[in-house]
Amino acid sequence: RWCLETILMRQLLAIALLLTCLPAFGQRYTQAFATITDLLASNPRTVNTNAVVLGRDSANDGGGGNFYYNATSSATTNKGTIFKPNSYSGRWFRVADPFEVNAAWFGAIPDDGLDDSVAIQAAMDYCYSQKRGTVHLNGGLYHLNSSLYAPHRVNLVGAHGWKFTELAS
Repeated sequence: RWCLETILMRQLLAIALLLTCLPAFGQRYTQAFATITDLLASNPRTVNTNAVVLGRDSANDGGGGNFYYNATSSATTNKGTIFKPNSYSGRWFRVADPFEVNAAWFGAIPDDGLDDSVAIQAAMDYCYSQKRGTVHLNGGLYHLNSSLYAPHRVNLVGAHGWKFTELAS
């Protein structure tokens, strides 16, 4: 009887140990990338499924953020909140409020001298697809080579603390 109780106790202890240790072994942690290009070039099946990106085209350009990888997704890439890895299936999704969008996520970088109209319009169109939202512009000068269409229930807001955010055509 004593041996049977000892064997059962050891089995219960082994099961408890397996239940607490195995989930931690299979867990993946966050990995950092300098740009979206670096994120998309990585193998999402060997790196972590959670990522922090420092910037869209360069570190601290305002287009970075947190992402998670979904290996089974075939969602349409919008180049702001959903990205397809270069050589793999699945999608990287930005972790953010879908109704508060930064135009830098879509490539609108102030003071760079490049056309920002396509990126700002893409950000507004994304909010419109969510049925409402606000597109935030970082402070600075945005160059526009084409007109912007502000859809219904979409706001365009300049940076807090700036006297103005200028859109120049």
